[in-house]
Amino acid sequence: MESQSALTFVDYAKAFGPFLAAIVAVGVGAMQYYLQRQQLRQNLYDKRFRVFYAIQKVLRHKHMTAEAPSLLSDLSQETAEVSFLFGPEIKDLVSEIDSALRELGRQGHVQDDNPAVEDNKTFATALVHWVALTNTAERLFVPYLQLHHDQSCLSRLFARIDA
Repeated sequence: MESQSALTFVDYAKAFGPFLAAIVAVGVGAMQYYLQRQQLRQNLYDKRFRVFYAIQKVLRHKHMTAEAPSLLSDLSQETAEVSFLFGPEIKDLVSEIDSALRELGRQGHVQDDNPAVEDNKTFATALVHWVALTNTAERLFVPYLQLHHDQSCLSRLFARIDA
């Protein structure tokens, strides 16, 4: 009679094995999904930060009027993917930076050739606009450059549920 109960336990173990393997496979698949999603977020963050850094480098450049043509070419190369990575407000910001940099370059050349009072006012206005763009850029990029590592697991879960 003892051998029959041992066989019954082995039979139960054989029946439970595939179910346990399926549970493990589902767990591994869920972990792979989570890791791939995190990697995609990190890659997107890296691309976005590269654009942010290029814009900040141009906005904080010391000799922007003298080196405007090279800064324009660098900016256009670094921000070529901006419409794919960000919303329309960042694309508008990049075009505004481009036009302001062109204006500053033009005013800088006028400033060197003919320092008239009216040109000084236009140049000062362009510089004030440039400073405003610097502040606007930082404010606009904040939502795009957050990985949410500072939030707890529950708050991230509730944010996902609400989204």
